[in-house]
Amino acid sequence: QMTDKKHPDRLIAMTPRFLTGEAVSLDASDRERREALARFITSPQNPWFARAYVNRMWTALMGWGFYPGVNDLGSDQTPQHPEVLDLIAREWTATGYDMRWLFRTLTLTQAYQRHLQSRPHAQQAAPPAVCPARLRPEQIFDALVKTLGFQENDKTIPAPAPSSAPAVARHTGLRHMVYQAFKVDPSLPVDEVQGTIPQALLMMNSVLVNSYVKATGKTFLADALARKMSDDDIITALYERTLARKPTAEERDICHHYLKQAGQRQEALEDVFWCLVNSTEFLTKP
Repeated sequence: QMTDKKHPDRLIAMTPRFLTGEAVSLDASDRERREALARFITSPQNPWFARAYVNRMWTALMGWGFYPGVNDLGSDQTPQHPEVLDLIAREWTATGYDMRWLFRTLTLTQAYQRHLQSRPHAQQAAPPAVCPARLRPEQIFDALVKTLGFQENDKTIPAPAPSSAPAVARHTGLRHMVYQAFKVDPSLPVDEVQGTIPQALLMMNSVLVNSYVKATGKTFLADALARKMSDDDIITALYERTLARKPTAEERDICHHYLKQAGQRQEALEDVFWCLVNSTEFLTKP
């Protein structure tokens, strides 16, 4: 209810209306009102829904979007390649918002299939190809889980800090700690997302990282050494495990040179593993 403009001493019931002027009955249930809102948002007559979703998925796949921020598509914003965005949004709407069609279309574009390009400066237009982008917090934590090879509910995992809490509770805290350190406003343009000192300190000093890059206990390196893998095979495995690719010839030479200089093979391999986990590439989606 709100004050009646004609009779300020009275309250009148107001019927909520969409921006188009359409209204929903006051007697409608919560479910009916939500369904009406969903129909309004996804209506083919609302071009912004398709544009917003296509822009968001393009950003996720390409590392850059038609609009600088995925949440800022106002009419005062000028997109890159507007004709491409309009075409994809229009055709996707015509399919009835078929998700398979959209992802098939985006991944079959020449832009998506081109070789990875370096990210341009903020004032430059993004190249028509995939650009590197920072992983989201949950992706970073999942990458740590897979790379280091631990299970969140493993009771033998050391806590991030001294604690008597159960392992699950401790590592819920660790997951939260990673989320808090790497969280970012999704409205920010991709080129404004920068690394911070707390993020670097978390990766370098984390008890979990430092425990699982060791060549002792139930770790990848301990298993590799127990199986008597060669240095070259271990180096290759570390790159594949951490960066999802094989090392280049130059990287392989650097690693072998370091192993020879270090003297202590076990410690040298731990250093290589630690460096890969703390590299910018580990936190980046190609």
